[in-house]
Amino acid sequence: MGIHERYGKDVLNKALKSFYGKTLEEHKLDIESCRMTIRIDGVIMSRAKKKLCAVEIEARTPKQIRGAVLDLVLYNQREDCRRNLLMIIPTPTHNYCKDDEKKFCKLLRLLSNPIVKNKVIVLNGNGISKRLRSDVQEVKKELSIFFCVKTIAN
Repeated sequence: MGIHERYGKDVLNKALKSFYGKTLEEHKLDIESCRMTIRIDGVIMSRAKKKLCAVEIEARTPKQIRGAVLDLVLYNQREDCRRNLLMIIPTPTHNYCKDDEKKFCKLLRLLSNPIVKNKVIVLNGNGISKRLRSDVQEVKKELSIFFCVKTIAN
């Protein structure tokens, strides 16, 4: 995992500390018929240990982000989380913006089962230029809307 993805995990862990324990753990799913393994960055769990949301954190090229979208869609078809979260971290070589957020969310909606909710968040900071406080607040705000709760992890 690179420094930018590690930063994304730090932001998410701080924003969701009341929803799950220490860290977001990588999840793997083997699809025997295709001889492929899908790896996602983690799953947000409820306090009752129910899978709420599949998570991918990506900080590279648009092609790699599209791969993360595919991983989320395939994972959710088998694991039934009903929600996908894609966090995009801008890097010095790829400075993503709100338009990119909309584009990747539209792609997720296009590929996902209609009952699955999707959220894409583009952070302001990255592994080199950290904006931890503002990114954590932004993620809390966006996820409180996404999960339909008043506040998350005060």
